[in-house]
Amino acid sequence: GSGFVVKYISEISLLISPYISPIGGSYIKLPKRLEKSKSIINIQNKNDEYCFVYNLILFKNRSKFLKSPNLHRTSNYTPLLNKYISFLKSYGIKKYPVSIEDLKKYNKEVYQNPNLPFVNVFSADNLGNL
Repeated sequence: GSGFVVKYISEISLLISPYISPIGGSYIKLPKRLEKSKSIINIQNKNDEYCFVYNLILFKNRSKFLKSPNLHRTSNYTPLLNKYISFLKSYGIKKYPVSIEDLKKYNKEVYQNPNLPFVNVFSADNLGNL
């Protein structure tokens, strides 16, 4: 080594800031700007963390569900929930909410499969800016 020796430390500073995990899972109300655009189906899963599963169910069954005026209600999708949870296990998704790492693994697996959606994750500020 260099031969230097620390004799004393005069000060230590610790700065702490909140960490907001980039994990979805449960219903989050959209900013007004995005809500008014009517371009996002925001499924209101307020009592569980299966957001990803509900959206996959909607994607795979869109011709059936897009006729419904209440796409935001989980009751549309719950009859298929266990089937899709089992299906996702084959892609390595076993915990909910789905982590970013699991989404990366899922995307790698489905890249060759046009019958499954490739997943992109976006975030918006309170004003609806992506």
